[in-house]
Amino acid sequence: MSGKPRYAGAQAVLEHFGVPDAGQRAQEYGDRKQAMILELIEASQFHAYPDALRFLFVYLIPIAWTTTIPASALTGRLRPEIGLVAALVAGAALALARLVWRAALKRYTGASG
Repeated sequence: MSGKPRYAGAQAVLEHFGVPDAGQRAQEYGDRKQAMILELIEASQFHAYPDALRFLFVYLIPIAWTTTIPASALTGRLRPEIGLVAALVAGAALALARLVWRAALKRYTGASG
């Protein structure tokens, strides 16, 4: 149902699986699915990414990045080429994050469909 308003996506799923009266059942299916997702989120059992990826991108890379580069600069051990690469990587990460954010906003339909 991703990328479609909730009921259109629900109808597409029901039609895909050959459910009779898909158009009439789409709203009920969409509402039930949304309620289940909200229950999972509230119970902290719904994750968009696997644990390994979340650990890598939430903890490992940011902590390594925010401690190693500044510490090296403050102790005088940061070579100019490493500083340049760090700045380029930071710029690329910013550009990628902005690109992903804009793409996500284009697909966003809201919680109510």
